[in-house]
Amino acid sequence: MISLILVLLMLCLWDTLHETSGLYCVDQPARTESIEGKSVTIPCQFSFPESENSTKSATFIVKASDENFCGGDKKNIYDSSKGFFSPKYRGRLNVTFDLRHRNASITINNVMKEEATRYCCRLELSFINGDKQSWQTPDGTRLTVKDRNDPGLETIPVIFAAPGDNVTLLGHFTSNNLTSASDVTCHVWRTPDRDTGCDRGTNIGECTYKNNSLSFQINQVTSEDNAFYCWQVNISPNNEEKNTYYYLGPQLLIIGKTNNLNITQTEEVEFHQPVTINCSFTLQQNNDILQTEVYWIFGDARESYVYHPNLDYIHPDYKGKTRLVDGSNLHLEDFHGPDNTTFYCRVIFRQCFGREGSPNRIDTFLEEGPGTPLTVKVPDPTPIPQNQLSPIAAIVLCLVLVFVVIFISLAIYFLKKGGSKQNSIGETIVETIETDDQKGGYENPTMIRRQQEGEDLVYSTVNHSASMRKNTKGPLERPPDPATETVYAEVRKS
Repeated sequence: MISLILVLLMLCLWDTLHETSGLYCVDQPARTESIEGKSVTIPCQFSFPESENSTKSATFIVKASDENFCGGDKKNIYDSSKGFFSPKYRGRLNVTFDLRHRNASITINNVMKEEATRYCCRLELSFINGDKQSWQTPDGTRLTVKDRNDPGLETIPVIFAAPGDNVTLLGHFTSNNLTSASDVTCHVWRTPDRDTGCDRGTNIGECTYKNNSLSFQINQVTSEDNAFYCWQVNISPNNEEKNTYYYLGPQLLIIGKTNNLNITQTEEVEFHQPVTINCSFTLQQNNDILQTEVYWIFGDARESYVYHPNLDYIHPDYKGKTRLVDGSNLHLEDFHGPDNTTFYCRVIFRQCFGREGSPNRIDTFLEEGPGTPLTVKVPDPTPIPQNQLSPIAAIVLCLVLVFVVIFISLAIYFLKKGGSKQNSIGETIVETIETDDQKGGYENPTMIRRQQEGEDLVYSTVNHSASMRKNTKGPLERPPDPATETVYAEVRKS
């Protein structure tokens, strides 16, 4: 009996899931913005339960109107089945449509201010079995067109985040004319829906202007932060009166994490050269998946991106150094960030749960892998053989030897020069000789004084006169006696 009840319960659940799973939806951004005279592109994604092989014909229609569902047939500005373009948009409207990949895009060139309205993507299918089905978004995409003289600002339309994330809102000015402005200040406004004007929202704080960009961080986001955001920018050109501009910011979607994709990552990776970190998950390839995005993020608060389709959101340590491989794997070319960082593979997918009676119900899911710790390996220095000097040591040794040789050469030169000093040609020497006859048997010592200007002098003389005197007893002279030789020297400093 219990088994029968379980079987019936499972059948009921299967019927419910089958009934509500993946039917007819169109997904497009809630709002976008452009400058008068520029171009704007609105993307669309579709889902429907049948395969494209079961369709007999497909018609893509673009509507433009301020009313819900963009009004009636008279609001059509494009119809693929008829090759129709509204005369107002002729030559400026480009439309792409791909039934196989279930997407389309609308591009309006040289957009005008009066073209600020809702734009709806509509799909009409005829099936081989004779059935027909048509559907579209109820609200479309609200387009805002700013004055051509206003500075343009680019932002991404939607930011997906999980509770507890630190989220940074970014805006990048498309022109450099703000660099000459004497003062730029900004504030962030929060609005509950797409149609509420930015100036009628709630001012939640001052943002930062730097390097032609705006930024504002919301820490530890919660479900209360689900909203649309705007920028209020005050600009003073050349110390003139301030001008105030309002720009659309992103829509912030806070999504609770689920665990249905069975995401797996590389357990650990050691970085010492370009490396790829794997991320794999199981996603049913059914017809109700409208969009799938893969991001790589790091930090305990998931505050920064290692990889993001918009380069402005990638952390400076990784900008230009990461890319996706095979749709989800992270390839890291270079790394100069902190060691022992953990990278998380984050998957976002939007799924259609609409039914024929209640179309266009879309839910967003966020899942995250267990993380991959990154360890940076520093290459070991190349050992120097014992019998071989390194190039730096050889250069130092050569320099030391050169200095030693120069020092020895200079020392020898100065020593030789000091020991061989002679009188200059033509110098005048004045000598004074004084004698004293008080000492018997010897001629008085001769004192010779030499005067020379400008140098120290060592002067010596040998006096042979004492030993050459005549003998008093006879006429013969005595031979020189070395014992009686007297050497006198005097050192003078002029």
